[in-house]
Amino acid sequence: MKEYKNDELIRAKAATIRWNDGLFVLSALIYRVMLDWGYKVLSTSYFKVQFALNINEAKVLISYIAVLILCMLTVHKSGSKVFFIRMLLFVTVIPNTSVYGMRDGSSVFFGWVTLSFAITEIFVLNLKLWRSDVIRKSDIRNKTYEFGRKMHIRKTDQVGTLINFALMLFTIITIICMYVSNGMPGTIALNLYKVYEVRNSYQASKYLNYAISLVSTVIVPFGIADGYVTGSKGKFIFYTIVQLTLFLWTGNKVFLFSLIIIIGLLIIIRCRLTRNVFFYGITSITFLGNLSCIFENEIFEFIFSLVNRRMLLDSATLKYFYYDYFVVHDQTVLGLGGTVLAPFLGKGLGTEYRYDLSYYYTGMKSNANTGIFGGDFAQLGIYAFVVVPVLLIMLFYLIERVEHYCGSAFVLLFFVYTIYYLNETCIFLYLFNFTGILVCIISLFYRYKNCKNMGAVLN
Repeated sequence: MKEYKNDELIRAKAATIRWNDGLFVLSALIYRVMLDWGYKVLSTSYFKVQFALNINEAKVLISYIAVLILCMLTVHKSGSKVFFIRMLLFVTVIPNTSVYGMRDGSSVFFGWVTLSFAITEIFVLNLKLWRSDVIRKSDIRNKTYEFGRKMHIRKTDQVGTLINFALMLFTIITIICMYVSNGMPGTIALNLYKVYEVRNSYQASKYLNYAISLVSTVIVPFGIADGYVTGSKGKFIFYTIVQLTLFLWTGNKVFLFSLIIIIGLLIIIRCRLTRNVFFYGITSITFLGNLSCIFENEIFEFIFSLVNRRMLLDSATLKYFYYDYFVVHDQTVLGLGGTVLAPFLGKGLGTEYRYDLSYYYTGMKSNANTGIFGGDFAQLGIYAFVVVPVLLIMLFYLIERVEHYCGSAFVLLFFVYTIYYLNETCIFLYLFNFTGILVCIISLFYRYKNCKNMGAVLN
């Protein structure tokens, strides 16, 4: 009788996984339709030069098939790395496929990006990057350390304690320096239409800006993740306030969005929902944004401008422009410019090329910046096609290692901003700058006592 019940449970769990995988694939296809719809809306707007509509039916069909294949490569897989692969799909790759079909984009660029990402998926999802012992079969959700529950609170080892102290001290010093330079933060940034006024008015030296970047992109996600799994409400609240304060000082919307993403994922973890809820949410948000072309509603219009255009389609079109500018037209690349090695090996290009690139392709002067599979062309040229997959695999090695030593909840909350941030900055610049180096240090040395084999995985 016991074996019969176990078989029933196994079949029920397998059916649930198949259902969740099927819903994810369907959601991805609907999401792609939402992006195509949004692109068509933009083609008749003020941004019609950047979003020129030149639909190629064959490319539209090919791009939908590519989306389906890339999604199918993730089914029947488990672990936090599946979530992050799917996140890259939603934030970076699927918007790229939409531009390919709607704009009649470069088949060479589309093909190389699709192929290199598919290779990354196959390698990451089918090979064990981190050689660890067998993970316990028990469900990690029974071991989750949530606020308000007195369970076996995780504690760091001695190195982890030192890292924790150093990061908190660095954060406090950064906040003090910002206060000395700018006084108490105002509330103007809460009006997201005025954030650029704030961004142009705050005072910070080059080194203070480096410190702000480290705190907002690495230390805050780390602190929130650590505060959650150790049950430390104080640490969780402290780092949340730090991120909100930095947003009010700088007007950088990415700081606010990263916090929203982390807290949204935290809710999914606490409620023990399938992680695919995250992607259902993105699909729903893009649908609400597209409704702005049907209903005159400020909220819908704001969502469309912020998410559909700025975060997704704008970044995707820029990737094609970067490829054309640095590979097709063979412009001088940055190389190691912007990395920690730049002072020793030459600084290369400045950031002025972004304004020239933007004006050339869109007719507007703006700081045209993009992320992975885009900005990497500015750094490496055509070699980005080879280097980017290698760096992605290295990043997923770190993710798998951290999950082994710190658990599923920690790795999700810590790395979700890194994966999202790759849509804003190229992976080469990220990993070879201070932010990426700090992520590597934490990933290699931070762990909890007696938590070996605690990286159990869930869909």
